[in-house]
Amino acid sequence: MDLQEEIEAGKRREDRMSEYNRRLTEHNANLQSEHLVTVQRLEEVTEKLAEQERLIAESKNESVAAVDQLLARVHQLETQSSDFQSQIERLRATECDLSEKLNREREQAQLTHRRDTARIRDLARQLSRVAQRQNSGPNEVTDTGVLTSLSRRERDSPGTDPDRKLCAGSRADSVHSIDLCSSVGTLTTGLAVNMTNKSVVLGNPLLASGNRTDHCLSIIGDQYTGRLTKDGAELDQAALLNKLDRLQRVQVQLTDEVEFLQERCYQLNEEINEKSRIIQHLLMMTDKQSGAVSPKSVETHRRQISHPGGLMASLYTSRSNSNVPNFDTCLETSHKLQQVLEETLFKNLILKVS
Repeated sequence: MDLQEEIEAGKRREDRMSEYNRRLTEHNANLQSEHLVTVQRLEEVTEKLAEQERLIAESKNESVAAVDQLLARVHQLETQSSDFQSQIERLRATECDLSEKLNREREQAQLTHRRDTARIRDLARQLSRVAQRQNSGPNEVTDTGVLTSLSRRERDSPGTDPDRKLCAGSRADSVHSIDLCSSVGTLTTGLAVNMTNKSVVLGNPLLASGNRTDHCLSIIGDQYTGRLTKDGAELDQAALLNKLDRLQRVQVQLTDEVEFLQERCYQLNEEINEKSRIIQHLLMMTDKQSGAVSPKSVETHRRQISHPGGLMASLYTSRSNSNVPNFDTCLETSHKLQQVLEETLFKNLILKVS
C-alpha cells in the first residue's frame, strides 16, 4: 500500500513537473519570439538613429555653410557700406567745392555784369558826347582823341602818308563804333536812331583839314549811317510788334473778364429783383402778428408767377390748393425761400473766389 501510494504520488509529481516544463517551454518560446521582435525593433531603431544622425550632420553642415555665407554677405555689405560712406564724403567735399566755385562764379558774374553795365553806360555817354560834338561844330575833339592839330598838319602837307593813315583810322573807328553799338544792344538803339535822325557822320573833325578827305569820310559815314538806321529800325519795329502783341493779348483777356463780370452782375441784379419781389409778395400775403389773409391781387400775382414754372412754381405748387393761406404755409414758404437765398449767396461767393 505504501509503495502504491508513493508511485501515485510520484506520477502526480511527474505530471506536475511535465506541466511546469510545458509551461516553461511555452514561456521560453514566447520570450524568444519577443526577443526576436525586440531585436528587430532595435535594429530598426538603430537604423533610424543612424539616419537621424546623418540628417543631423547634414543639417549641421548646411547650417555652417549658411552661417559662412551670411558672414561673407555681412562682410561684403559692411565693405560696400564703408565704400558708400567714403563716396558720400567725397561727394560732399565735391559739393562744397562746387558750391564755393558757384559762389565765386556768381560773384564774378555780378562783377562782370556791373563792369559791363558801366561800360555800356560809358559807351552811351561817349556816343551822346560824339553826337553833341558833331552837332555843335567840326573843330572839337572826336571820340578817338584826334585834335585839330592833325587837321592843320594835313592842311600843311596834303599829299603825305598821314592822310592815308587818317583815312584808315577813320575806317577802323567806324568799324569799332559799329561793333560797340552792336554790343550795347537795346540800351543804345534809341540813341543810335536819334543820331541817325540828326544825320550823324563820324569823322566830322577831320573835315576841318580841307576837302581832301571828304570823299573817304562821306562814304564811311553813309555806310555807317545806313547800317545803323537799318538795325535800329528793325530792332524798334520788332520790339514794338512784340509789345503790341502782348498788349492785344492782355486786352482780350481783360475784355473777356469784363464781359463775364457784366453778365454776372446782370444775373445778380435779376436775382436781387426776383428776391425783392418774393419778399414783397410775402409781406403782402402775411401779417406779422395774426397772419391775415392776402388780398386777391396778390393771389393773382402769385398765379402769374407760378404759371411759367421754375422756382416759384415749385414753391407754390407744394402748398395747399386753398385760396386762403394760413400761417404754416407762409412759414414753410419763407423757410424754402431762405434756403434758396443761402444757396444762391454761397454760389455767388464761390464764383467770386474762383
